[in-house]
Amino acid sequence: MLRDLGYTPTFHEDAKKLLGALSETPSDLLIDLSCELSEIELERLKAAQPTANLIGFQHYSESNTGNEIKAQGYTALIILPSHAERAKARLKNAFRNSTNESSSSRSWATRAPFGNTRSTGTAKTPRPFGTRPSYGTRPPFGSNRPSSSSKTSRPFANKPKVDIHARYLAAYSPIAKDFVQALKEGCTPGSTLVLTGEEGAEHELAAREFNYQFNQDATPLHTIPSNNICIKELEQMEKNANKAKQPINCYLGRTDDFSEESMEQIKLFQQYLDNLRNPHMQLIIAHEHGSETCFHRGVEASFKAVQAKAVTLTIPPLRARVEDIAPVCHTLLGTLRCAHPFLLVHYISNAAIEHLVEHRSELSYAKLVRLLRNAVALSQRNSIGVEEIKNYGESDVVNQHLLETMADEQFFKDQQSANF
Repeated sequence: MLRDLGYTPTFHEDAKKLLGALSETPSDLLIDLSCELSEIELERLKAAQPTANLIGFQHYSESNTGNEIKAQGYTALIILPSHAERAKARLKNAFRNSTNESSSSRSWATRAPFGNTRSTGTAKTPRPFGTRPSYGTRPPFGSNRPSSSSKTSRPFANKPKVDIHARYLAAYSPIAKDFVQALKEGCTPGSTLVLTGEEGAEHELAAREFNYQFNQDATPLHTIPSNNICIKELEQMEKNANKAKQPINCYLGRTDDFSEESMEQIKLFQQYLDNLRNPHMQLIIAHEHGSETCFHRGVEASFKAVQAKAVTLTIPPLRARVEDIAPVCHTLLGTLRCAHPFLLVHYISNAAIEHLVEHRSELSYAKLVRLLRNAVALSQRNSIGVEEIKNYGESDVVNQHLLETMADEQFFKDQQSANF
């Protein structure tokens, strides 16, 4: 990843070797927190390179430990997610932030201290999936919206069952149908929807499903990258929607990618919408349970203020959606074969589906998709069986890249099975 970002890294296994290899030319130091360097070792590194940045990092999967992370002595601390591109962006921001700030005014971290454990206790506690408190009838479109000072929560209400057609989400399980029903009821223009879920949940698909349930995609879902959120752009989008008399939905991405500035822009825009008599825009924000440990500095308090004025819905985890696993698998295979007709795989065996269902507690939506994509790309048979699922199930960044490279080399080396 560092080479992809234009750096020429040199790797060392311990602090002693690193000290011996340091030159007079200042260079940033990226230190794995699992090495647990002592304060003395950190002081020696800083003395050897007084103008260099010491950036500590930890992989996301390792952040759920009971070991206290010693933050003192580092210029910045970051957690690297499993997704390669997001990890690159986080590294790039860490280097950029450390470079832009002078050493006299720079604090020890560019993020909120991700302290002792990655506990879900710091996250907003979701409503348990089995409970269904009763709620009043949803007000018709155009009626007065709830007061912005009160927190609105819309879990899966106990309402008469109706047939719900989902376009983007696999919604065959009862709990997924309830979730889509809650999306359909949704919130009114001028409000904010926070979609929470576990790591790897299909947040953006849920946002697209919300847009479909809201207007059948008559107006597309607008997306704004987290680093480009600007109140002027949001205000202009609201004015355009008002002029066209067409409410729109805008997806702003995940909270762990927001900066303090972007959160402040969202808060200001919420206030702007509150002052409009007939707002036309809804904001959608994704939040992963426990991701507060990855927040930039100053984001957590702002997010709590935004969420207090928002409707919150929780995406059901895959382990609670047995009936959705097979449709996800078959739909993904069909999509891959349409895009890549040279693939050898024609179908996924029932045994493979049963194996995935049995081990669903280990899966998230994103992990299931990666697993199937790798298995489909690398299988030498016309079907995906249990062995392919076991062999190609690695999903960490390194193995994922290796598997994708192997797949490219394998299928583009000779195209005897290509359908051209």
